[in-house]
Amino acid sequence: MAKRRKQPRRPAGSGALTAESAQVAGSGTVRWRKLTSLVLEECRKQFKAGEDWALLDAVDLCARSGTPLPLWLVDAFCERYVRWRLFKVKALDEAFKVTRKKGMHIEPAARREWLKPRVVLEVMRLRAEHNVPLGDGLFEQVGKMFGISSAVASEIYYDRENHWRTLLRTIESS
Repeated sequence: MAKRRKQPRRPAGSGALTAESAQVAGSGTVRWRKLTSLVLEECRKQFKAGEDWALLDAVDLCARSGTPLPLWLVDAFCERYVRWRLFKVKALDEAFKVTRKKGMHIEPAARREWLKPRVVLEVMRLRAEHNVPLGDGLFEQVGKMFGISSAVASEIYYDRENHWRTLLRTIESS
């Protein structure tokens, strides 16, 4: 019998909870659980509001953190998976209602997703540690740090699809 190789974990996506993003909440198991709970609740709200990708982000979070799946997540995931398994839909992306936009340039989109939590974290850090006000000067500093323009840093920070800003503010105030 051939030995089974251990598969490496895939890199974290935009919504995936990483050790880096958890630093904002501090260290320790209690804070990690609290952070996981906050992220799961944010995913639930987003999924309920029609953001289908949030379902997969929540499954990813639970798998990476060892957190048991809440009932809402089990129900939604199983319903969609079973539709695919029983051939009621042709593909998993159809079952989970997630697709990439046609003509999307993958590398720039992946870079932007990678930047989302980092830009928000850096804005929060500069504001907290150096009392830098939101504005062009702040986004200039953040842009230089990541090799992007101040306009791109600002766009990423204020992008309505950048849920990191809302999430990290929630964590910061709790």
